[in-house]
Amino acid sequence: MGKLKTLASDTVVYGASTILSRLIGWLMMPLYVRVVSQTVYGTFSYVYSWIAIFLVVVTLGFETGYFRFATDDNRDRLLGTLSRAVGLLGLLGVLACAFFPSACCAALDFDFGPQSGVYLVIMAGIVLLDSYNAIFFAELRYLRKSLVYALLRLGQVLINVLLTVVFLFWLRHCGGFWSGVDDITYMMLANLAGSLFSTVYFLPRIASVISQNDKALLRKALIYSLPLVGMGFFGQANTNIEKILIKHLDPSADPLASLGVYAACYKIGVLMSIFTQSFRMAFEPFFFKENKDKSKTDIYGPALKWFVYFGLLIFAAVMLAMPLLRLFLPQSYYDGTAIIPWILIGQLFFGVYYSMSLWYKLTDRTYWGIIMSAIGLAVNTGLNFVLIPRMGYMGAAISTFVGYAVMMLTSYFLGQRYFPVAYPVGRLLAVGVAVVGIVSLTVWLTKAFAPGLWVLTGLVAFAVILALMARVEQISPRFIINKILRRK
Repeated sequence: MGKLKTLASDTVVYGASTILSRLIGWLMMPLYVRVVSQTVYGTFSYVYSWIAIFLVVVTLGFETGYFRFATDDNRDRLLGTLSRAVGLLGLLGVLACAFFPSACCAALDFDFGPQSGVYLVIMAGIVLLDSYNAIFFAELRYLRKSLVYALLRLGQVLINVLLTVVFLFWLRHCGGFWSGVDDITYMMLANLAGSLFSTVYFLPRIASVISQNDKALLRKALIYSLPLVGMGFFGQANTNIEKILIKHLDPSADPLASLGVYAACYKIGVLMSIFTQSFRMAFEPFFFKENKDKSKTDIYGPALKWFVYFGLLIFAAVMLAMPLLRLFLPQSYYDGTAIIPWILIGQLFFGVYYSMSLWYKLTDRTYWGIIMSAIGLAVNTGLNFVLIPRMGYMGAAISTFVGYAVMMLTSYFLGQRYFPVAYPVGRLLAVGVAVVGIVSLTVWLTKAFAPGLWVLTGLVAFAVILALMARVEQISPRFIINKILRRK
């Protein structure tokens, strides 16, 4: 139980930084969609879909590789070796985009006019800095310097947001040269500056390890981590492929505008991924460092159970508070909110998949990560080609949901074969169905009969869900009250 509390405390710290960082960025979305057009926001989202995919490739899976091979004796050697490899690969990307812009734009379908080459080079710069920084952030996680990690991430986001506000709300109105710079360039430059902030912080550590290079260690790390690159590539493609395909398959007159609506409403669904990401940040280094004895699996079931419970509470809170969240969007975006429940549950499925998939990392069967991610991507992509031309971005949301569900189920059944864990599947399935049912019924009844009472009906439904979970876990109100009183 003590180890579970350690995981929970790390999750809270990582979660606080992740929540604050994502929330600050999330709160910028209502400003973006009011300052720029749907088409511009869609273009911005398209570019960042590629950034997410390239980050996985350039990082080479070395975040997990660092956790796998790091010891107190070899940390400097490992950090220098891995960061050098990532930095060189990222630099090659910058040079390719700078000297061969036409070919790179054609490959990525950057057909956005004369600014396409500018977007390309800034994108490569962001990928270089963020992938390089990722190895040093991994060391902070390994050393459990979660507060330093949190402050750095938060500072990076604040610089990004503050510069975006300066660029979009002041500089572009100054006339002259600045008025000729387009909105997307401004937003990307702000991101680049935020990434540079973290790199500057890491400079002393970079200087101390930059001369370290161990080819044998690099070979071991590559053998272990390259399968994770494939898994990460397919995973990020799963997350972003629909945004890329909407540009080509959406039946509307302006597919990029449809992508802008989808991306803005997707941001609300990302509230679930804030939670799942904060859990993952603590989950991976915790189990690699604390569970060297692979026979001890008793902690995995409770960890997954509470992860799912909190995820379901987030789903319920977002759906029940939808009338409030819609205020963050212009009315022209309201139709897109229909995708949110699919995105929320899909993100929860992905979090469950990640939690269950530790089996192939602990047993060094990382190739299964590639296979499962490829299966999910194949399902997702195939459904996108079928559903987007018929349903628009709603088809994209359903495709993503199904892709994550397939990955989760595949990981569970394979995991039970190679690394059996007693997950409370029946209990989680029953509670999940009950929560979705309670939320769906409450939302429907409120819309039909009492739209002005959504706060009251939402609070009642949320209380019922909490009571249901307490009942299932046999947690009495007296127990909860005693726990609160003891802390005081």
